[in-house]
Amino acid sequence: MSDRPSFIGCWDYQNIWRDLEEEIEERIEEQEELADPYETRGYLRSLSYPEYLQSAHWARMRSIARYRAGWQCQRCGNEEGRRLDVHHLTYERLGCEEDTDLIVLCSLCHALEHDATGNLAIILQHASSLGFTDREAERLCRKDKAWAATVAASLRAMHSVRKR
Repeated sequence: MSDRPSFIGCWDYQNIWRDLEEEIEERIEEQEELADPYETRGYLRSLSYPEYLQSAHWARMRSIARYRAGWQCQRCGNEEGRRLDVHHLTYERLGCEEDTDLIVLCSLCHALEHDATGNLAIILQHASSLGFTDREAERLCRKDKAWAATVAASLRAMHSVRKR
């Protein structure tokens, strides 16, 4: 037996978590009050998009969006295993975004959001039969767009033959 006292059961984790959430909310409100949208907007608007994505303002907006989304993808509900990205639904208020301008997406849903060709979507439908995980298929499509176009075209052709 140890002479040290046992602290098991002494912590009230629900109260600690509640206090932490309240503190985070207060800090978010303080940050929102400190930021003068009219003063910072001109400077932030003068940045290129890649520069803006590296700004402290965008880092703060990403953190706030992820917190408000409950640290999960707002499309598929994925909470773990994939990186969470914050996607602009509109660029109208860049540098002065409102909550409705942003959506939190896992890396896969974000890739699908930008999948104008539809290649990733069709490859994901057949990923397991091709011997890929969703993550591998996403990575391959991002890396080699020519490969993705070829594979997707083959899959589309196979589907049209099967439907006849």
